[in-house]
Amino acid sequence: MTLFQMKNTHQGVIEDLRDQAEMNALELGEDKEAMPEWDAADLIEELMTALQSIADGATDAVGIARKALDPMQRIIANYD
Repeated sequence: MTLFQMKNTHQGVIEDLRDQAEMNALELGEDKEAMPEWDAADLIEELMTALQSIADGATDAVGIARKALDPMQRIIANYD
């Protein structure tokens, strides 16, 4: 069995996604933040923040995980 080895760090993936979003937005004449790659980078950052909070010993780890995984929380947060 061959194990997949990640070629990039979390931050590197986020940067690559943002770069791709910027290139696609320029090509399409759209706002970079409207690109799915930008949204994916935001999602990774949000999940990393939640995981870091849990790793740091948050008292409500289950609540943090539930909120991070709840798609409605993400939709609501975009309109705050």
